[in-house]
Amino acid sequence: MPYPINPFTGELDRIADTSGFADTFTTDSGDATPIGGVIIIAGGLSIDTSGAGNTVTIDFDVTESPDIATSFLTDTGSAVPALNVLTITGGTSIDTTGAGSVVTIDFDVTGSPDLANSFLTDSGSAVPALNVLTVAGGNGISTSGAGSTVTIDLDSPVTVPNGGTGLTSLLDHSVLVGSGVASITELVVGNDGEILLGATGSDPVFALPTSSDNLLTFNVGAGSLDIVAQNAVAASAVLDDNAVVTGDGGVRGVQTSTVLVSSAGEMTNPSQPAFFARNNTTQSNFTGAGTTYIVRYQNTTLDVAGDYDGTDTFTAPVDGKYSFSATVQLTGLSSTATSTQISMDSSTINRRGSVVNGANVRAGASNTLLLNGQLFIDLDAADICQITIQVSGMPSDTVDLSSTTGNTFAGYLVF
Repeated sequence: MPYPINPFTGELDRIADTSGFADTFTTDSGDATPIGGVIIIAGGLSIDTSGAGNTVTIDFDVTESPDIATSFLTDTGSAVPALNVLTITGGTSIDTTGAGSVVTIDFDVTGSPDLANSFLTDSGSAVPALNVLTVAGGNGISTSGAGSTVTIDLDSPVTVPNGGTGLTSLLDHSVLVGSGVASITELVVGNDGEILLGATGSDPVFALPTSSDNLLTFNVGAGSLDIVAQNAVAASAVLDDNAVVTGDGGVRGVQTSTVLVSSAGEMTNPSQPAFFARNNTTQSNFTGAGTTYIVRYQNTTLDVAGDYDGTDTFTAPVDGKYSFSATVQLTGLSSTATSTQISMDSSTINRRGSVVNGANVRAGASNTLLLNGQLFIDLDAADICQITIQVSGMPSDTVDLSSTTGNTFAGYLVF
């Protein structure tokens, strides 16, 4: 095909015939149409164009792009692309890989000396599997995860077997009582002055103390209990020094007794029943042929409570244990005297003391014999005690009781 001459240049116009060229160029935004066979290729934002010979070069100008970083901050320092290339290199325990337009950054746990690969627990140890460690809850423990956070919670309420109370809240000021493995029991809050009282097989309860005989009064307050004894010793009562105090017989007062206790612990009782009597008069012809004779002790030298009658009989004033002793000196025993005995007779018992053969034990020109006896006996009030003598074997009652002071009769209340 012949080419026409370009009137502007005087050269052959090789593109005058455009039947084999595009007359429209589609771009990312709109179309471009050549004018006079010429299309202009211009650079946009961050794009530079240049021509040389029959070549058009299109370059990316990073310095003109506000959306492309020219410097990348890191944990330490910053990185600047060189010839529009930024190298991403892994550090300790970090691996980087590239494929197409994707850079992958991986954590390499095997290369980290600062990360544990085994976790000790209260019982045994746990090892991550594929870099995953599972945190699971045990008895009374729940775990949950959100983002990078693992939350470990106590189950609520914490049960008694797991060391808790089984309750989510406790009543203010209440007392807690165990209930085995069940939830702790809260008692009703006590009022002023109330005390905790036990109940066999049941929970204790708060209650005010009481006095069944009204001997005590209880003054209560917040956190206080004042116990006051009623009908105590009156301010006007006079008590003997060192005297034992006793009840007064029904009006809930006290009185002084006759029992005295010294500072050294010695106890005396001036009113304790006791007596001592002698015989100073000859008692003639009272036994010998088997007659039982009540011996007279008519010289009383001691009778604390007036219980000896001054002649021969002691009467017990109260129930108790009593001790008695007696001696008799006989004269006129003959060679025919056989059983000779002293006895202590009471309302409840007859107790023989010495029993001898009078003929064999008599002594001296007066044919004398000394007998004695002792008795410990339980008497009731109003019971009596006497001393009797009986000599047998003689033809008649010719034995006498001498007037010596050795004839004695004594007794006292032991307890």
